[in-house]
Amino acid sequence: MLLASDAPLARIAAELCAARGNYVSGERLAQSLGLSRNAVWKHVLRLRRLGYQVESSRRLGHRLVSPSSRPFPWEVAQALRTRTFGRAYRFVDRADSTQAIARAWAANGAPEGAVVLAEEQTAGRGRKGASFIAPRGGLWCSIVLRPQRPATEAPVLAMLGAAAAAATLARLGAPDVSLWWPKEVLVRGRKAGGVLAEVAADQDDIREAILGIGLNINLRPEDFPPGIREHAVSLLMLSGEEVSLARAAAVLFEELESLADAYRSEGPPAVARAWRAFPGLEGRRVRVQTPEGEVRGVVLGVSDAGALRVARGSEEVAIASGIVLPEGEA
Repeated sequence: MLLASDAPLARIAAELCAARGNYVSGERLAQSLGLSRNAVWKHVLRLRRLGYQVESSRRLGHRLVSPSSRPFPWEVAQALRTRTFGRAYRFVDRADSTQAIARAWAANGAPEGAVVLAEEQTAGRGRKGASFIAPRGGLWCSIVLRPQRPATEAPVLAMLGAAAAAATLARLGAPDVSLWWPKEVLVRGRKAGGVLAEVAADQDDIREAILGIGLNINLRPEDFPPGIREHAVSLLMLSGEEVSLARAAAVLFEELESLADAYRSEGPPAVARAWRAFPGLEGRRVRVQTPEGEVRGVVLGVSDAGALRVARGSEEVAIASGIVLPEGEA
């Protein structure tokens, strides 16, 4: 995990980036950071190990040839345009689950918008608690929300995360982004992201929520196992070009903050409005597995409360939570 003790590393990376390809002397870096030139050299070597291309000259110093696209705290911080989301940020190279780390942090007072991001997850959870693929190249993170809203609105939070994720992919250039209620993001009909919402509530109000969000950014077809590969897509697979994960993270945090602010002040209608900005399941014949049983019918859309509206014969059913499957799929 990269922590505050890595501040000199972050400052060297920032100074080299600010020089825009020009050399920065080792002496200047040492004086600026209050370090020895030998310590500066060790940090430069570490930057290289982290993926930065840095050229060094005994006479001229160091210059950044190419930055890393990995979502290191200082790279995300430079790209952020938020007040709070992503400002408290923990980066881990590999984790069983960012949800578990974020839950523990939230229990110890993590602020609204605190983020745990891992380059790789080994025990992520998806639909019905099943494990999901989270290799390097994706954006895998968990965000702490403290919305101060009624506990009855908890199902809306997954939609909030999905709508923000959809807006993120659209801003990053994904074509034909759509949403599959209540928490999956599709691009050209193939899955490109998803959300896991874990909510802790008191008797009346939501105390905190942890949104786990996964986006397929720089994944290749071979990163997906057979059986999933045919139904998944990534930005890299669409464009052939890699996207900076630091920038992708910053855009996601901006979209989340904007929608979380709107939800806090307006309630579920703000989330429903953001959801309707993208095509959904309207007109699809589906079956929905709910705690009360299965509902079959044609999707009409989402209500202002975030419920899925389904026409079942001559009646309309509003479903607050459930799993939607196409008619005929097991």
